[in-house]
Amino acid sequence: SRVREAVADQFAMHWPYKQKQTGRDVQRSVLHDVFAAAGAVFGAPTGWERPLWFAATDDERDFPYSYGDQSWWGPARREAEALSTDVALLELSPFAKFDITGGDALGLLQQLCANDVDVEKGRTVYSQMLNRRGGIEADVTVTRRDEQDFRVVSGAATRWKDLAWLRPAHFDADVYDATEDEAVIGVMGPRSRALLQSLTDTDLSATAFPFATSQSMDIAGASVRATRLSFVGELGWELYIPLDPAETVHTALAGIKHAGHYCLDACRMEKGYRHWGHDMGSEDTPLEAGLGFAVAWDKPGGFLGREALSARDVARRLGVRHVLEGSV
Repeated sequence: SRVREAVADQFAMHWPYKQKQTGRDVQRSVLHDVFAAAGAVFGAPTGWERPLWFAATDDERDFPYSYGDQSWWGPARREAEALSTDVALLELSPFAKFDITGGDALGLLQQLCANDVDVEKGRTVYSQMLNRRGGIEADVTVTRRDEQDFRVVSGAATRWKDLAWLRPAHFDADVYDATEDEAVIGVMGPRSRALLQSLTDTDLSATAFPFATSQSMDIAGASVRATRLSFVGELGWELYIPLDPAETVHTALAGIKHAGHYCLDACRMEKGYRHWGHDMGSEDTPLEAGLGFAVAWDKPGGFLGREALSARDVARRLGVRHVLEGSV
């Protein structure tokens, strides 16, 4: 059905964020109903039903396309303000999540990742995976949970592609797709630390829980893996929650504003964060994408695509500055 719609849509108006009509309600997260109750207007940009924005009135649920202001600009602006001044919750369950274990788990990831993932337990590394031409095949974060136990997280739209890229050819490593085993709630904004600290005994101070680290903690009686990352540019945590207690954890966060996919996309663009498939792809190098800081040129053993990357000239560069999170 989606193929027929796509062909028929070739010469129709290609509105920004245009949603397909076929192939809907195929995949929902365990938190779908609670987000719906909070006013979510859903789309399926990656096959998953996910909140595009949250409506405060019935009129805001309409989705007319326009040559002028889009109908969702008002709600998305409201959500962005909450993210920049307060705190908001985001549905991140469609994130692709892969667990890499086995005797060669580190060796596999060191070969595939341009950055150095041989870090201490609990650290999270941002990296690209390159092809032999030095182009970007995947844009991921890698969290080391144990000596040979890693969690790789990538975008929902590239789940199957990235899983195929991770399959080891000559490594003693197991790759498990954990995407549908956990719900993920993003708790983002300058008040995110205060909110979460009121719900857990884990010390969330900047010293005890630095940026790009990951720890287990208890929220509402559930053991949650919290990773201090934020794709919207503000202080924030990603909460990886087993399916059964996911709604309980969300209830513990009740009363907090929500933010949808359109707001997230706007905020990450404002911050200068890249998105594979829009800002960069397999023909672009990390240097052209402004991601040279994520290339560990001198790590032992090198990485796939290193020779080609070092030989390629930077003929063009994405015109967005990269800003690292401060010490908040």
